[in-house]
Amino acid sequence: MDYNHSPHKGIDPKAVVGETQQPDNKQLVFGKFENIDKASEAYKNAENKIREQGTELTNLKKQVQDYTPMEDYSADTWNNKVSQWKESGILPKEITGDASIPEVDMLLAGMKQAGLSEKQAQLLFKGAVEREANLVQEKKAEVQEKLGAEGMKKVQDLSQFAMKLSPTDAAIFESLFTFPYVESEQVDLMHRLLVGKSEKPIPASASATPAMKSSTDIYKELMLFQNEHKESISTNVGLQQKYKNLWQSYEEAKKKGF
Repeated sequence: MDYNHSPHKGIDPKAVVGETQQPDNKQLVFGKFENIDKASEAYKNAENKIREQGTELTNLKKQVQDYTPMEDYSADTWNNKVSQWKESGILPKEITGDASIPEVDMLLAGMKQAGLSEKQAQLLFKGAVEREANLVQEKKAEVQEKLGAEGMKKVQDLSQFAMKLSPTDAAIFESLFTFPYVESEQVDLMHRLLVGKSEKPIPASASATPAMKSSTDIYKELMLFQNEHKESISTNVGLQQKYKNLWQSYEEAKKKGF
């Protein structure tokens, strides 16, 4: 059969094995790349892609951890976490985040119901603390302006008065008077009742209150009176009344602990 009658007639032999086609005997690097440079470039690209995917996976794991609901909202666990946040500088050391405080307890109940994670609870509480601190400063400036210099002097006097109280009394005092959550009328009244009272001068016309005798001294006086009037006291009504008064004074002194 000649070429003109061949089924491959019209096919250019150069198209089968052209100048641009890879020879059958040429070997590829790793069976895929033309040369080592292209293989190295492909390796670096793959390495970068793997690194990017690893970073994305790490970030994804962190996000899952940050948004996993906190299981334990008990008072002890919360107080420990607040202490840790304060030690690490996340929260200011002077704040009080004790779960026994009604406001904190209500906040914890809301966090638990919302299913907040530890990270979310931390951010929410931090924001609340910072807002409260700003409100205190704003309130303090407002109250200082209303009270003036004289009113602030009374506040200082009341603060010094509170420092002398027992812990129990100091807690009661704080529930009644906590600066800057006070009004000018409240400062004036508290100062007059607790501080100004001791500063009031005694009127010149007022007679001095006699000092209370001790029960021991009164008893001695009783014995002397009885020995001195033992013969006439039974018939003298005036002596009998005085003797009775001495006994009453003795009993009153004992009741008062004198």
